[in-house]
Amino acid sequence: MRVHCFGEAGLPTVVLIHGLATTWEQSFGEIIPLLSARYHVVAVGLSGHDRTDPDDFVSRESDAHQVVLHLRRERAGRVHGVFGASLGGAVAVELACSGLVRIDSLVLDGLVRLPIGRFTRRLAGPAARLGRAVVAGRGGWLLKLAGLTPATIASLLYGGVSETSLRNGFVEGFGVYTMLRHVPVQHDVRVACWYGEKEARLVGGGIRELRRPFPRLTERVFPGYGHGEILKHPQQFVAELTALLEHAEAPTSA
Repeated sequence: MRVHCFGEAGLPTVVLIHGLATTWEQSFGEIIPLLSARYHVVAVGLSGHDRTDPDDFVSRESDAHQVVLHLRRERAGRVHGVFGASLGGAVAVELACSGLVRIDSLVLDGLVRLPIGRFTRRLAGPAARLGRAVVAGRGGWLLKLAGLTPATIASLLYGGVSETSLRNGFVEGFGVYTMLRHVPVQHDVRVACWYGEKEARLVGGGIRELRRPFPRLTERVFPGYGHGEILKHPQQFVAELTALLEHAEAPTSA
């Protein structure tokens, strides 16, 4: 895992964690220059998803622990906001539930919940192979089910992700809901669940489960968007995130 920092060190800290089969640059490259004018931005390159990191992605806990070490060493363990997209949202939840970092606001974008339960590990291998096909330019129909356009798919996918990272990411992303059953209620963290209108069926069940440990949860639906597409609208993303972090009412989607 790699950590990439931007903006003045004295500004409030915002952590950005990307999703499966993409990179921090693809997800946040256009967002960081806008956000770092107001915040100290910590962009996390998940294991197996950073061109400078040869390791595979292993688990939410492993990457979250490395983020904790950085934040406690460099930011005194205090964070103004954490944004996690898809698998990055699962890592962000792990970070919030660790009790080792104080997070004021947590934004979870497109944290998908599928009703596969105990079959998650059994399906991980086939899912990883299908994922590699999608990354290689085949099987794009799968991502279209989440409302993604071909242009968005091409701009977000990282060809260097391994089948091992895809398999582990599949297990760890969906496994976060099992972990949540055993954590105490997090009264101090404001949580916002973001998702595109086209992926509502994929995230609805997860939001219901997230409400128990995070009673301060709110929802934000982006009309006409699919999975992760808010990231392709940097001006809107920054306006929405800044409004939420500063306790203001989020602007209306364009």
